[in-house]
Amino acid sequence: MVAFLVLSLLYPSLAYEAFLSANWSAIELIASLLIIARLFEISGALERLALKILEVAGGSAKASIFSLIILTWFTAAFIMNDTSIFIFTPLAIVLSRMLKTSKSRIVAYTAIAANIGSSFTPIGNPQNVIIWTHYGMGFLDFVYEILPFSAAGLLLLLGFLTFTIKAPKVSMKKYPPIHLNRKVAYAALSLLILNVAFAELGMELYGLMLTFALSAIVYGRKAVLTIDYFLIATFILMLVDFRLASEIFSTLLTTIPLGSRLATYFSAILLSQIVSNVPATIILINHVELWKPLVLGVSVGGVGSAIGSLANIIAIRVSGISYREFHKNTIPYFATLTALTIPLL
Repeated sequence: MVAFLVLSLLYPSLAYEAFLSANWSAIELIASLLIIARLFEISGALERLALKILEVAGGSAKASIFSLIILTWFTAAFIMNDTSIFIFTPLAIVLSRMLKTSKSRIVAYTAIAANIGSSFTPIGNPQNVIIWTHYGMGFLDFVYEILPFSAAGLLLLLGFLTFTIKAPKVSMKKYPPIHLNRKVAYAALSLLILNVAFAELGMELYGLMLTFALSAIVYGRKAVLTIDYFLIATFILMLVDFRLASEIFSTLLTTIPLGSRLATYFSAILLSQIVSNVPATIILINHVELWKPLVLGVSVGGVGSAIGSLANIIAIRVSGISYREFHKNTIPYFATLTALTIPLL
């Protein structure tokens, strides 16, 4: 808000134009997905699924953590990385305590899984939503292009886990039972499918109205009153602020050869370490013709520094681990993934 007020005073005409030309389709879809994520959280479906998979692991430490990482990776692709972090970080903490292994490592790996898993669908994270709606490619086309990167990132993470996690076998009976509200879970799943369909048709606003109305009908005021409206407002301000910043610094950006795949890729990675991957996307998107290097750059950038992705900040705050501990576990993975992704450009 402060940034918007300052920039508005300095560039009043540009600020008005930036507000009008912000990607409102992306904002409407993000708002719908946040409501749907809240419904999934209320229903208990994700926790129930997580505990079931951990039970199948039979108490094996590595199998249990593998299950957590794979589950986080998969669900982040459909409920957004930030939401999956809120759900799975507490589970990661419980697992580390039961297995008597490094909490910081499991939390860091869970954050990485959320960021990498969210990359392969257009609705997995805010930057993908912005890129998807801006370039207008199909849902399945996006998945087809990015899934190899996301799968390779998961395999690399499981490799790191294999050589760094050591813990004994435990009894799975210590996990408490989780109540599942099937009506809310089915409503959330139906709304997720409908919103993807509306986005494909360019009717995101209708999807938002339907999501808001059905959420209120299915679960009453609790579903809509507990939505993180401040987070939605933050995304709106980010879209406007960085669209404005992009206009102001457009001359500077034209001096960077962003037509090159490598230039786009490394610019997105570097900028993500400075201002986070969502603002980096907003700044670069109007100066980049090739969408895939941009997606891969901000995806890799999200697993570097804690600032690289909001999901990282959430994981650190929820778990209470230090930034130093977090970076000790993420930077080696980040450096390896940066190099391994170049052939996929």
